[in-house]
Amino acid sequence: MQEAGQFEDIFGQMVKLREKIAANAGFKNYLDYAFRARGRFDYTPADCREFHSAVETEIMPVVCELQESRRHQLKLDSLRPWDLDVDPFNRAPLQPFADVGQMPGPPTRLR
Repeated sequence: MQEAGQFEDIFGQMVKLREKIAANAGFKNYLDYAFRARGRFDYTPADCREFHSAVETEIMPVVCELQESRRHQLKLDSLRPWDLDVDPFNRAPLQPFADVGQMPGPPTRLR
């Protein structure tokens, strides 16, 4: 946190530089410049906003529900980032196969 102000200054400088790069290239903003510079032609900034909105409304509630379930399984008041990698059932770690002969065959088809 003691460096937060310095990071904000650097970020502000980066934003100004990006705006200048876009203006020098004849674009009204950096987003339009970046899409052209990266050769993006099959989706637009509006498509990206729509995708982000869909993730927020459709995916994030499921993620929150799964995390809440994990929190209950681990009997915690709140989840921390390091709690996301813990197996709540305390199972042994997976082990890689020593050779290909140990691998199971293809799954059988359901009828």
